[in-house]
Amino acid sequence: MTTPRHQFTYLGKPRTLYKRRPDREAFWHFSFEWDRRKYTACLFTHLLDGPSGAVALAKQAIDSAMRGKWLEFRGLTSNRTGPAGSATLAEVVAAFRQLPKPLAHYEQCARLFLARAGTRPGKDWLTTPLDLLTADLVAEFRAAVHAAAEAEEDEETAESLQRTAQTYLRGFRAMFSPRRREEYRRRFKLTLPASLDGFLNSPGPEAPSKLYVIPDDAIIARTFHALQSLAETDPNAHTAIWLALGCGMRKSEIAACAVDWFITIAGARHVRLKMRTKNGTRDVDIKLTNGAETFLDDAIRRAAARHAQAPERPPYLLEGSDTERTEETFRRVSTWMAALGWSSQKRIHEFRAFGGSQVAMRDGLLAARDWCRHSSQATTEKHYGRYVKTHISVAPITLHEQPANILPLPTPAPSPVLAPLQVLPAE
Repeated sequence: MTTPRHQFTYLGKPRTLYKRRPDREAFWHFSFEWDRRKYTACLFTHLLDGPSGAVALAKQAIDSAMRGKWLEFRGLTSNRTGPAGSATLAEVVAAFRQLPKPLAHYEQCARLFLARAGTRPGKDWLTTPLDLLTADLVAEFRAAVHAAAEAEEDEETAESLQRTAQTYLRGFRAMFSPRRREEYRRRFKLTLPASLDGFLNSPGPEAPSKLYVIPDDAIIARTFHALQSLAETDPNAHTAIWLALGCGMRKSEIAACAVDWFITIAGARHVRLKMRTKNGTRDVDIKLTNGAETFLDDAIRRAAARHAQAPERPPYLLEGSDTERTEETFRRVSTWMAALGWSSQKRIHEFRAFGGSQVAMRDGLLAARDWCRHSSQATTEKHYGRYVKTHISVAPITLHEQPANILPLPTPAPSPVLAPLQVLPAE
């Protein structure tokens, strides 16, 4: 039988990879000479897309020998020479694809899990030794997801990120179900490390917890009283607050808001914003409310005048440098709110929640859902209903008389009276 070979050129010389055992798809042998010495390596790599992975390892072997790092290279590949050592994800994926009904979704989950955990980003994820799949790796993944969720400015986005992370972990773990682990051991002679149990049983990401402390009515009244003078002392902070309060904008949207975002529909001022959906994003037109139009008209005119004087700059509503628009303005708003008694974690976002609650009280929860650009009414009620104040009237019960033009329902006929059951004496 002909020995499978693969030829390539590196550093101006032809090179050859060959197999001693054609049934071992991922094993390639490679020999080369450097400085009158002969080097031989058994390369184990994923060949899911052809021999390109083995070629990359062969080039790495040559580079290691030229730099005097041959022993380090052999140390990195020594655990990939057979079932006696710990397997790599490349071996597991190669075996997984030969099982009945292999799902590419699981491989995608594994790659994204490792990228989020910071272990093997990009194309290098298949070189991950299974020894790294431990409870500690799940803990690192959990911490990374928590940090990313805390950085999100919107509760719905943070929850979506957490649910997606759970999907990654579940999909990755599904590659190591009890049935599949038995197949790996029996059919493919793969040795799975004992530390894999910690990876499979450790708790996954939890929902991020944000601190929302509802201020009392005195703090809210003091805030809106102080907001009037903020227009003179800090125009950027004043504009940012009204963009959240009257348009429902998030922090990133406030920083990027420009004059051309605003349009007029049926005589009413609207702003065109993005709404996240399962299939991406789409444009929605949000009506300005809560009295914001009066204050934002001035900001729009100032931004248009600045753009006329300096056309090379986008007509942002917040003036100043990029750092001023994206960071310093919001730091001043947070400091200003803290001085007034606010203790919530997401300061500027509280005005979006307060504005949404005002819409809910005036126009109903469905209107508030659309204004907040939430995917469901439950999200609006859960995260934005904390400022809603319900009112229960003290009106007495009113019994409505039946209108004269409506025929009454027919009265059912009485049921026949049955005679009592008589028990006949036995004959």
